[in-house]
Amino acid sequence: LERRAAMDACAQITQIDPGHAEAHHTYGRLARDQGNLEQAKTSIRYAIHLQPSGQYYHTLGTIYQMLKQPEEARGAFEQAIRRDPDLGEAQADLGLLWLKSGDTARARPLLERASLLIPADHDRAMEVQQALMMCP
Repeated sequence: LERRAAMDACAQITQIDPGHAEAHHTYGRLARDQGNLEQAKTSIRYAIHLQPSGQYYHTLGTIYQMLKQPEEARGAFEQAIRRDPDLGEAQADLGLLWLKSGDTARARPLLERASLLIPADHDRAMEVQQALMMCP
């Protein structure tokens, strides 16, 4: 119910101000979290159109992952890192994609960078450390 109210609020904001990129991004994240992946992808792409940011590209990459489209996810994560090299989540997700495909040479530097950027008490920090142990 809380997410529905948040989505409604974002929809109202975008009706008032169609150029409000963060409202489109938030709506897309909420739609993604509810499993409405096509709706999420449309909202995030529009947010990127309005204001291309690393965070928005990262969110798009997570949607592509959920859609089982690793090449598109990889491209979105690469765009996220180009726009915001300190976005640890994007570094981690791209590193994990490379690791999953068996390319540890590409995975390791991304995961090492993510381990520096993601706070140690964050849930992702453990996942990144475990992934690093799988890289020679």
